[in-house]
Amino acid sequence: MGTFFFITEISLNLLLFFLIRFWNINKFKGVGCDSFNMLLNVEAFKKKKRFPVNIGNIFMLENSKQWYPPLYVAFISIFSINFIKKNHHIINHLFDSINLILFLFICNDNSFSFEQKIILTCIYASSIGIINEFHSLNVRPIGLVIFNFSIFGLLFFELNEIIYWIWIPGVILFYTHKLSFQALIYVYLIFSIFVDIKYFLCLLIIISLSFLIWPEGFIRLSKAHFNILLFWKKNWNKLGSHIIRESIFYNDKKTRNGFYDQKENKNVFSYTKKILGYNFFIIPFIYILFTYNDLTSNKLILFIVAIYFLVIITHWIKILRFLGLGFQYVKFSFLPLIFFIVDLPIHNFILIFLIAVCIIFHFRSFFLFLKVTGYSQTGSFIEDKLIRYIKTNKINNIMILPTYYADKIGYLTRKKVYWGTHAEVFNERLNNFFPVLKKKLNFYKNDGVNFVLIDEQYLNPKEIDLNKEQMVFKKGNFSLFKL
Repeated sequence: MGTFFFITEISLNLLLFFLIRFWNINKFKGVGCDSFNMLLNVEAFKKKKRFPVNIGNIFMLENSKQWYPPLYVAFISIFSINFIKKNHHIINHLFDSINLILFLFICNDNSFSFEQKIILTCIYASSIGIINEFHSLNVRPIGLVIFNFSIFGLLFFELNEIIYWIWIPGVILFYTHKLSFQALIYVYLIFSIFVDIKYFLCLLIIISLSFLIWPEGFIRLSKAHFNILLFWKKNWNKLGSHIIRESIFYNDKKTRNGFYDQKENKNVFSYTKKILGYNFFIIPFIYILFTYNDLTSNKLILFIVAIYFLVIITHWIKILRFLGLGFQYVKFSFLPLIFFIVDLPIHNFILIFLIAVCIIFHFRSFFLFLKVTGYSQTGSFIEDKLIRYIKTNKINNIMILPTYYADKIGYLTRKKVYWGTHAEVFNERLNNFFPVLKKKLNFYKNDGVNFVLIDEQYLNPKEIDLNKEQMVFKKGNFSLFKL
């Protein structure tokens, strides 16, 4: 295939990808607490060009120096601050398009037809599982890009062919995204067991080089990751819980909002249905497994099976839940699985039928998703008057309920907020506050909190013994109380 023709193909597929992804994307424009923390980091980095980024004393429950994998800031810094503010809801998809380009190159090397590439593009672009994970600005798509470059080498080459460069994306990933690097470690270990022990040596090289490049950064970032894992080892059962109604002292004995309390996450049938919804094409893949004799002879099959095994065990084995939400690992296998299905010579009627059904359900889910006109955490809108009041008055050290708004309030007002979870500090102070309050409100007053900002659509102030005499400002659903 000529270079010009291939570039034209890439361009057409990218155009199709963005047409599908940006269809009704404005529903996400007002969403995204991570966007404001990203802006804080990017602004600080652009000023001093130094790691770790120092964002100042905005978050009371963490340090001003952000010991978080720093390269995501460098990647996002290619955009201007104004562009990020106006288009934060599309940036993830711009990075995600690189994943598509990479797999289109792989398709080209494997002599895919134009129609096969279009099918792969349409399925990936319309995946609601991917779209939901990337709905607000975060580091996940950047992590996925670098992860996929590693997987490209591991899946489509022999180790002796890639040994001179495969460590590069691994080291970059260590300094970019924790969960993606965690998944990469797992893949290397699986390949070490089932393919060749030399993959373990390759993993050791990646870890060693990551240390040699920046010893202090490696130690601090590794410690930060360890702290996060320890924190969620203690608190996984309260993930997603209502911070007040499921707390120790203000518990209403009725609310059960925790992730693992939801029917779709605690019932085997419902959770299986949920996971299938993230990528319906796992169904024909499972059918293929029953007709495939030697799993280890095909690294692509081994990789997909290994990822789904991780999805299952991190959800159902309680002692492993601190490793992250199982369904979030599905994205690592999405493109490889679609590539596998599209590449398959199909002569089996049952397989044709299963793939056809999956295509129908996949696009049905996408079009149902398009019908949703809005997307919000609580439905409340923070008005400019509230921001101005906080900025222009002696309002500081603010606890914000729900914590979803803390990054936004901190960024827009530059006042201290009682929040953290961004970097390496996952200590007892944070544990007392999140994911549910473990003390009475007076405890937090003694810990420095002066004001409480409440979204009354999320919580009635009376539930934490706040009264109208303590209220200093109210606008829309938000009320500000002096402790």
